[in-house]
Amino acid sequence: TDLKTVTLNQVQTFETSDKILKNAKFDKEVSCRLAGISDLIAAEGKYHLKCYARFLRNTQKIPQEDQEKDKAEQLHAGNQSCDDELRNDAIEDIDLDVELLSWLYRVAVKVHHDVKSAPTHGCIGNINQESVEDIIPRSLFILVSLLCTGSQEEENEADTDLKTLVLSVCQDIVFVASRGRKLTPKHLGLGLTLHQATRSKELVQLLHSAGHSISYETVLRMDNSSANDVLVRYKENGNVFVPRNFTESTASYTRYAVDNMDINEETLSGMGTFHATQVAAFRRKGDDELPMDIRIIPKSARRLDLEVPQLHQLSQISLENKKPEAVLEEPVEEGWYKPIQEKIDESYKKELAWILGRLVHQQPELQKIPGWSGFNQLLSSNQHQVTMVGPLPIVNAPAHEYETLWTVILRCKAMTRLRNGKYTVITMDEGLYNKAKMLQWAKMEEFKNVVVVLGGFHTQMTLSKVIGKYLESSGISDIWAESEVFGETTAVNILKGKLWNRVVRAHKLSYEALWRVHQGFQHGDFVTKETKNAFNQIADDQALEHVNKSGKVAGGL
Repeated sequence: TDLKTVTLNQVQTFETSDKILKNAKFDKEVSCRLAGISDLIAAEGKYHLKCYARFLRNTQKIPQEDQEKDKAEQLHAGNQSCDDELRNDAIEDIDLDVELLSWLYRVAVKVHHDVKSAPTHGCIGNINQESVEDIIPRSLFILVSLLCTGSQEEENEADTDLKTLVLSVCQDIVFVASRGRKLTPKHLGLGLTLHQATRSKELVQLLHSAGHSISYETVLRMDNSSANDVLVRYKENGNVFVPRNFTESTASYTRYAVDNMDINEETLSGMGTFHATQVAAFRRKGDDELPMDIRIIPKSARRLDLEVPQLHQLSQISLENKKPEAVLEEPVEEGWYKPIQEKIDESYKKELAWILGRLVHQQPELQKIPGWSGFNQLLSSNQHQVTMVGPLPIVNAPAHEYETLWTVILRCKAMTRLRNGKYTVITMDEGLYNKAKMLQWAKMEEFKNVVVVLGGFHTQMTLSKVIGKYLESSGISDIWAESEVFGETTAVNILKGKLWNRVVRAHKLSYEALWRVHQGFQHGDFVTKETKNAFNQIADDQALEHVNKSGKVAGGL
């Protein structure tokens, strides 16, 4: 045996030293090696774990056999109970630490075999906990759970976060044990996400060196797989790209969203900027629908399988009048725009119930009623379907140009027609919506089945601008700034409809604060009373005017 490849243990306890020296007399070779040694700890003795266990078993058989010969006349031949008793005594004499290490070695061998037999994550996408559990061996998960928690109760819902961390460690073990050949959802997702966010080869390789990510070469292979999948589907559908998670045979409602994509737009030199148009499709997910993933291509396939088509070629359009007259469809159903009084009354009741519940406690630590958003979430009973998102190829042109919008709309119409749809509904922000409507009014025949709508988010922002105009001279921005809820610049931008999250927070806080002031008026906190009689009260500021007037008369107060 090559001693360089064998792990030896140092003799560290007197118990182990005495056992070896005591049983050495039954082994000639060991007896010669240990001649003249009385303390193996001082002599820095070392032993191999399996050899030590075999040595104890062999040497302990000799005195037992002598003892059996001396008592042969007293024992019945073939007494199985005596043999079992002697065997149990021999097991009890073995060092407990050695036995535990032996079992630990067997467990490690079992887990190592399971890790080697574990499958790899062979697709791009479907990166979730279920896919992780599919590739992590059960034995490895139990072992890591015992090391981290001391128990095997992995089904406890309260330990969901801890289970996620345990699965993360298990993925690292699988990745390292396979020398990076077996991909896991964690390493695949981190590598692709980091490269997508930073485009840095050094950062990807840094995480890969630490064992937390795939290599940069694998990242490029994944990107190549995605590009090949796009080109194949583009050709199969007659030069119309349909996302993989959008089946062509279904006629479900599909809507689209268009927005500009600007990168490094504020550089001083203008170099390295990127102006493009991003399009995404949305639809409802079926109840029994399974995810569709892109299979990872082998390492040998490093090039694109198809010649790159003109995905970024823009469709030309000529407009005689870039500001056409608005065209309104007739007749217009007035009922569509009338408010539903029942819904309004129900909303008022909920608002009143929420604010009255909030006013019960003045101290925040005693408040039991959640905020406005949490309150409405608790009352909501709607079960919404999950939305499937399918990104379309980026158009390498600014979104505000007519040729770009025309190209995007034609592609959305082609995808809708391929999915057996009738109407193409496209959502845009304010800047693109204005251009698209002008384009629609100029090309009414081509746009007869196209519905261009302003997105809900930008509709809310427009409404917040209207509210800001209404409150512009009310002094509420000064209240926000002086109460240190928002800074002066932020308070001004809130009235302009910017910073949407802060707009919502500002109005919710102001709404509750005004109700608390109103409650104070109801309790008489802002009036002065001379007696307890009814209607015998005046406002505090009016009382101060009387005090000032009395101080100005001759003789003073």
